[in-house]
Amino acid sequence: MSTPEFKIRIGPGIVEGEYGLPGSQPQPAGQDRNFSPDPIILATAGLMNKWLGFWGRINDSKIRGKDHLLEPDTVEVLGTHLWKLILENDVGKELKKHIPAEGKPAIRLSIEFDDEADARLKGLPWEFLYEPDNSWYLAAKTELLLTRYVSTPKGRVRVSQVGEREEVRALLIAALPEDRIFSGEREDLRKLQTALTDVTRLTVPAPVTDWKPDQIAQQLRRTEYHIIHVVGICRGEPGHAQIYLGDGGGSFQDPAVFVDTLTANPIRPRLIILQLCDYIDGDATENFERLAPALIKRQVPAVLALQYAARQADQVGLGKQFYESLIDGDHIGAAVQASRNRLRNSLPPHRFGMPVLYLQEDGALCARRSSGYVTTTPTGASSTPWAREVMYDVADRSSGPGKEEMDRIIDWVVGLDAGIGFEEALIKIRERVLTVPHDKATQQVYRDMSKALRDMEPRHGRV
Repeated sequence: MSTPEFKIRIGPGIVEGEYGLPGSQPQPAGQDRNFSPDPIILATAGLMNKWLGFWGRINDSKIRGKDHLLEPDTVEVLGTHLWKLILENDVGKELKKHIPAEGKPAIRLSIEFDDEADARLKGLPWEFLYEPDNSWYLAAKTELLLTRYVSTPKGRVRVSQVGEREEVRALLIAALPEDRIFSGEREDLRKLQTALTDVTRLTVPAPVTDWKPDQIAQQLRRTEYHIIHVVGICRGEPGHAQIYLGDGGGSFQDPAVFVDTLTANPIRPRLIILQLCDYIDGDATENFERLAPALIKRQVPAVLALQYAARQADQVGLGKQFYESLIDGDHIGAAVQASRNRLRNSLPPHRFGMPVLYLQEDGALCARRSSGYVTTTPTGASSTPWAREVMYDVADRSSGPGKEEMDRIIDWVVGLDAGIGFEEALIKIRERVLTVPHDKATQQVYRDMSKALRDMEPRHGRV
C-alpha cells in the first residue's frame, strides 16, 4: 500500500493543493489563484531565518546565557508567519481536514515550488510550518511525513531496496579546506564512522577527507554506495552559490561539479546527505535551493539536507540512531520524521526543523524482516517490494527505449493494481507483449521485468 499524499504546489500567483495516492489521479484540495505573499511577513520570515543561520556561531561562542537567546516562542512565531504566507487560504483549510487524528496512519505532506516561484519563498525554512489553531508544528507530527518535492522528466524516482543478503554501504566525505578551523568537522566525521561500525549490516569505510573529484568518482564507479554523507561548506548568494571542492590546491566551484561527481555511478545512491554550511554566515540554503533539486533531477531517490550549519551528526538527528532506523526497514521519510521528533525538545529548540528531505515517493532502504507475506504499511514500516514496485524499478532504471515509449511503459505499470501478485504480474506482462507491438529495446524492458519478478518469487514465497 502506498502512503496518501497531500501536495502543496507554489508558483507565480498561485498556491494549490491536491490529495491522493502516488500513481493515481489526485483530487483538488483547495487553491488560491490570487496568491501574493505579504511583503512584511515575507521579509520578517527571511530575517528570522537569517538569525537561525547564525545560531551555530552563537552556540560555539562564550556568550553567557546563550541557551536563552533562542526561545521556543521565536520558532513558533516564524512557523506562524510561514503558515500565513502560503496556507491562510482554502489550501490550508483542506490540509487541516486531511491531517490524520493522533495515532492514525500517517500521510505524506509534500511541498513543491514551480521553477518560476519567488526565490525568497524557496529559501525559507518550511520545516517550521506551524498551524496556529491547533498549535501543531507539522514537521513534528507523527501523523505527517513532511518532505519537499522536485518534478523530474521521467516521473517519480522510487527508492529501490538493498538486497536482503547485501550489506548497506555508506561513504562519508569531507569537502573542506585544509585550514585548522575545520579540523573539528573532520574529527566529527571520523567519530560518526566509528559509531556506525556497531550498526549491523552496515559497511562504512574510512571517511574521504580530501575532495579529489576524479578519485572520488572512480571510487563511486567501482563500488555502489547506497548512502553518501557529505560534510562541506558553501559561499555566495542563494541561487549563485559555490561549494568548496578541494581539487588539490583548493577552490570554490560551481555545484555542477559536485553533482557530477556524486552521480558518477549510473546506479544512483539511494540517499545523499548534505551537511553543508556557508563559509561566512552559516547560511546553508544552497543545500535545498540548488544542490538537492539538482541531485533529484539526476535520479537520486532521496536527498536529506541540513538547513543550518551543524557539527556532530549525532546531535542533529543524522547519526547512529538514524542509520539504524534505515537498516531496520523504516521508510526514509519516517526515519527523518522520527529524528525530528527526537530533536523537538532539545536545545536549541530549532534543531527539529533542520533536516530538509527531498523525495518523490517514500520508501525503505531495507526490507523489514518478518515471516510470511510482507506488506508496506503507510505508517513508515517497510517491506519487501510488491510486484508493481519491482516492475516500476526495472522500468525506471532502463535507458533503452525512447522517452515517449518509457512514459507509456511507466504509465502502464502505475495503472496496475497496487497489490498485484507476482504470478498475475507475469501474466500481465505476457499479455502486453503479445497484444501491443514493441521494438527490441522495449521487449528487453519487459524481459527484465519478468526476470526481476522471477528472482523475487522463490525468495519471498509470494506465489
